[in-house]
Amino acid sequence: MKWIEATVNKLDDRTLPNTIEALQAEQTSFKSYRADEKPPKFKEKDSLEAKLFKIQTKLRTQNRTLYRPPEGRLIADVNKAWSVLESAEHDRQVVLVEELKRLSKLEQVGLITNRCCFILKMSFFFLCSLRLALTKRPKSRKPG
Repeated sequence: MKWIEATVNKLDDRTLPNTIEALQAEQTSFKSYRADEKPPKFKEKDSLEAKLFKIQTKLRTQNRTLYRPPEGRLIADVNKAWSVLESAEHDRQVVLVEELKRLSKLEQVGLITNRCCFILKMSFFFLCSLRLALTKRPKSRKPG
């Protein structure tokens, strides 16, 4: 339960890097979490459920009082916390994808802006040189 709570808190953190490369590294870290860190915890959760079921079955067959885990540690509580974890994972994935799209658009806008700036500078230099050439040109004499 502590791992689930800590992981949900980490996934709910919306402080994201502001570069595409750093955000891609964040996505890689998230994929690594899903592939490497989460599966053993899922097996642990399933094992816990199986062990509790086994204990309850043995107690029933011996007509003994069933074991009841402490409040907040019931299988239903673990499953509820796991659902919260999966929801936080989904939300994190959506946020990462949306932020990557946003940063990509910003990068494209920046490239377009730089290109426009370059064109404007070249136009300005062309117009300045044209004006200079026209002002230095000798005045033509009128025939006559």
